[in-house]
Amino acid sequence: MDRSAPGFRLRWLMLPVAWALLVSSLGLPHRAYTGVSLQPNGRVGSVDPGSPGHAAGLVPGDRLVAAGGDAASELLGAGPLAAAEPGVPLIVELEREGARVPVWLVPRELPQTERRFLAVIFAVAASFLLLGGWVWSERRDPLTRTFYLLCLAFTVLLAPPPYLPTAPARSLYDTLAVLSQLFIGPLFSHFFALFPESGRPRARAWVLASYAAATVLLVCYAAVTLGTSWGLGQLDALLSVLRVAPAVLFAAGLLGGLVLFALAFIRAETSDARRRLRVAFIGTLLGALPFALLVGMHNLSHAPALPGERWAVPFLILVPLSFGWAMAVHNVFDFRVALRAFTRAAGALLGAALLYVAGEWMAAAWWPAAGTGVTGAAFALGSLLAALAGPARGWLGAAGRRLVPYADEWSLADWTPSGDEQAQLLQGGCEAVVRALRVDGCTALRWNEGGAVVARSGALLAPALSNAAPETLRHLTGALEPAELRLSNDDRDALEHAGVHWLLPVNRDVAIAIGRRFAGAWLSRAESMALERLARQLAVNLENLELRREARDHGVLAREMRQARAVQVRRLPRHTPVLPTLDCAASTLATEAVGGDYYDFVETGGREFTLAVGDAAGHGVPAALVLAGVQARFRDEARRARHPGELLEAMNRDLVALDQPEHFMGLLCARVDAGAGAVRFANAGLTPPLLRRRDGRREELTEGGPLLGVQEGARYPLGAADLEPGDVLVVYTDGLSEAARDGEPFGDEQLWRVLDRHAHRRASDVLEELMSAVRAWADGPMDDLTIVVLKQLARVRGASHHSARAALKGRLQDADTHG
Repeated sequence: MDRSAPGFRLRWLMLPVAWALLVSSLGLPHRAYTGVSLQPNGRVGSVDPGSPGHAAGLVPGDRLVAAGGDAASELLGAGPLAAAEPGVPLIVELEREGARVPVWLVPRELPQTERRFLAVIFAVAASFLLLGGWVWSERRDPLTRTFYLLCLAFTVLLAPPPYLPTAPARSLYDTLAVLSQLFIGPLFSHFFALFPESGRPRARAWVLASYAAATVLLVCYAAVTLGTSWGLGQLDALLSVLRVAPAVLFAAGLLGGLVLFALAFIRAETSDARRRLRVAFIGTLLGALPFALLVGMHNLSHAPALPGERWAVPFLILVPLSFGWAMAVHNVFDFRVALRAFTRAAGALLGAALLYVAGEWMAAAWWPAAGTGVTGAAFALGSLLAALAGPARGWLGAAGRRLVPYADEWSLADWTPSGDEQAQLLQGGCEAVVRALRVDGCTALRWNEGGAVVARSGALLAPALSNAAPETLRHLTGALEPAELRLSNDDRDALEHAGVHWLLPVNRDVAIAIGRRFAGAWLSRAESMALERLARQLAVNLENLELRREARDHGVLAREMRQARAVQVRRLPRHTPVLPTLDCAASTLATEAVGGDYYDFVETGGREFTLAVGDAAGHGVPAALVLAGVQARFRDEARRARHPGELLEAMNRDLVALDQPEHFMGLLCARVDAGAGAVRFANAGLTPPLLRRRDGRREELTEGGPLLGVQEGARYPLGAADLEPGDVLVVYTDGLSEAARDGEPFGDEQLWRVLDRHAHRRASDVLEELMSAVRAWADGPMDDLTIVVLKQLARVRGASHHSARAALKGRLQDADTHG
């Protein structure tokens, strides 16, 4: 998928297009009626009986030129009738049988039927803008990029041309109109060359030739503009080309795109694929084919206008509607999902209808000059825009989920990493991808072992790639289609043959291959972001597993000593701090004679103390030896360090200097002001602390840095939490959450349930309930675990001001240290 930066830049293209749509809408109530239908080359297509054009003697086949204008101004301007105003005589020049004579027109106000038709055309143009923006907000890939640009071009092309009194505004609008007219055909062909897979375009030569022709014509337009400005002559050849070529390119692009889509529809491998394409195919034929044929007919011949032919323009809306459905609502296979989508659509349409009625009433009561239908339509359009891309979108989504709930709804955000081995962790990730995205298979591959399969769910996806492929993937992130990768043709063919539709790099050694999606070969923007988050979670957990594995492999002694356990127990604090405003409790449980977990308190005077909770890699004597050195260093640094982050950095330098892999360790240090309820902490790879507020709100304090002893020069950012009376803070090691029963971990959710039930009790009671719950849950050997519970009982009056000053001072010191 494309990254966010290009998408952000393309989003700004909506501004000039929205401006063109706005000035077009503001001019609708004041448009004049001449009864003359002009073709792009200035030739009269039809004349309404009894109209001002009929009274002036105009007939189909005549050519109109603005009075005093030359051929260049005729080509580059908005048209000879663009300046028409109701009741104001307009003089234009008529070309008939080689002669040019002036004609006097007296435009009238628009009849009600014409007003309705222009309102329909404006609604179609606005719908193109809304659909393009909606699909672009849902997906970011080459296919939707082309669709988005195509919708913007159709918006400018279809919007009724406004009358602009200033030259800069006319120049800007003319530029947008020329770009849209020239590139809409190539964009149409390009889109259908990509659809439906968003990979390598088919008919690449045709697409490139179309863009090249559009670019050449754009240069010709620029040459005519400059030549006219500088008074140069001999522009007839270019003018004759520009009168016909843009329409030919437009019709050829539309017809070429239809042919490409028809071939893709015919060549669909399965009936299921053809069924998914059928709606888009029929909508495209009904919407684009009549319009393309009419444009080609009127620009390549002098054929008269057909009855009702202008109503072919509104049918163009069928094209983006069908593809918007195909690309953004592709996962509607479950009836409940379809019902939920229908509920949201019905809510949006109901809101638009109510605002239309309100707008019509306001216009009739306070602003009659706006005209019937205009104000209501503007309000309805704003309502639909808010429903598709604004704040109402979230409200409608929440209403749909509430009205149409279902118990088995699941997304990648619901997945929690678990497992003590790499294969278990990756197996869980693959199962989550298959369940959330409904793909036929997901396989985790290890590159440094020749693409060996580590875990899989569903169909096996094991492409035989060259040795150069892993190096390409190691520097990429996010779910990537094979066509987006700089791979050799052999590697791309291998991925296609294996059924791989996306590759998700996890780290330098592991990638996840994702197979065919039952709902279509697309990922929404939210799904792409969810896959990136899953890859980051897997990478972090794989790294921690690797560190733990190395720690276990490098330091297991043959025996444990009972005396070491006694020494370790004596090193623990004999009691927790006793304070009138803060209730403290702590406990550690070792699974062997000596353990790798510990806690410590260093009181620094008054109501303040420094807390440490640690988890050394491994078990037994090696972990205990690490703790012995860390504890001594902690007690020394706790009184000297300005803040917890500086303390951890000093301890990390000591462990890195040892250059011993068994000396990796997770450690959290916190400086607690019991009177103010202020906790400032830094975390070196320990499980994030949990904070339950008195009102039941849950918070996870996730700030932190790498494990101690892993990275030289590592920095540890400061986190902060303010405890109100009744708040409970739990600092613990992963032995608590990872205690398992039948392979299912105890987990944070059960920990939260215990806190919810007993948060009103003393800290020691909460600690005992947590220990009892995890012992009752585990059905096998447990890891070392440590729990520290802090419960705020009260706050000293005036301590909030002191705490704020202390926090500000700490942040300034931290900035100076890291500057």
